[in-house]
Amino acid sequence: MKTFKFNNIFDLFKIICVDEATANVDLETDRLVQDVLRTTLHDCTVLTIAHRVESVLGSDRVIVMSSGKAIEVGHPNLLLQDPQSKFSKHVAGQQISQDGGQQNQTSEM
Repeated sequence: MKTFKFNNIFDLFKIICVDEATANVDLETDRLVQDVLRTTLHDCTVLTIAHRVESVLGSDRVIVMSSGKAIEVGHPNLLLQDPQSKFSKHVAGQQISQDGGQQNQTSEM
């Protein structure tokens, strides 16, 4: 039997899917988790499924989905610069909701 030696379980994987990893935690915990993911998985392709915008702002590319279809693809900063983009509108909706004390988790994306 062949044995493998590795220092980190993530050394075995090149693609990792993170599905709503921080959906039920506060923003401070979300930031901590995102920092750990970025430092631990820096050599991996990470597919992040998230409604919370903070979870994807540091990504290289964002794919905005609606009804199971990709409706926008691009770097988050570029999408944010376009006030007509669905991503930009979603971010603006979350900011307004957070200012009002509730986070909008139901906006269409």
